[in-house]
Amino acid sequence: MNFQDYSQLWSQIPGYAAMKNSQGIYLTCNINLAILMGLQSPSQIQGLSDFELPDYSEENYNFHRKNDVLALRGQTVHCIHRSSLPYDGSYYYLIKKPIMNKENAIIGILYHCMPLVQSDFIKQLIAYDAKNNGTHHKPHEYYIDAVDNPFQLSHRELECLFFTLRAMTAKQIAEQLNLSKRTIEFYLENIKNKMRCVSKAELICLAISSGYLRYIPPSFLSKKDFISF
Repeated sequence: MNFQDYSQLWSQIPGYAAMKNSQGIYLTCNINLAILMGLQSPSQIQGLSDFELPDYSEENYNFHRKNDVLALRGQTVHCIHRSSLPYDGSYYYLIKKPIMNKENAIIGILYHCMPLVQSDFIKQLIAYDAKNNGTHHKPHEYYIDAVDNPFQLSHRELECLFFTLRAMTAKQIAEQLNLSKRTIEFYLENIKNKMRCVSKAELICLAISSGYLRYIPPSFLSKKDFISF
């Protein structure tokens, strides 16, 4: 397929958009992404890998490679991420999803990214995590869907764990979720059993090392948190 046949359509896509094949080679992008990367035109990205982009950095490459792998496994990734060098560290809302052919086989990746309108919730979350987590654990990206949920926690359990990792008590979590303290304690006990933890401290350490600090339950966000198309 000649993606340049759709160049007028691609030029109208807001934000930053691109398409890769299943080997991670760029097929096309919109003009905004081309300009951001220092390219003269979208056609210059054709045939390049992330390694060969003018804005290549190891942090950037590892982030995109991880999400490409998820998309090629059939997952749609919704993520809030901080731009790395050479950019200014602003936060963006990113979607990566698989491209399917007529036989429903995955043949590539579709990427779209928009600047994030930081709501009070997101501002507070980023500020809290930056202050209360060491450099090694401080998240640089947040996943809005639990793309990696090794202990198969339920939606409500993930909500409770989110607040537990931010030092909230069962009573405080109950107030946030409009549930009883007893109900929250039930969910927290379920989490400990699933993760085979005895203490709250053990639970927190295992949850952080397993990536749960980077997960935001989608129910905590609203459409106003993002720039509208």
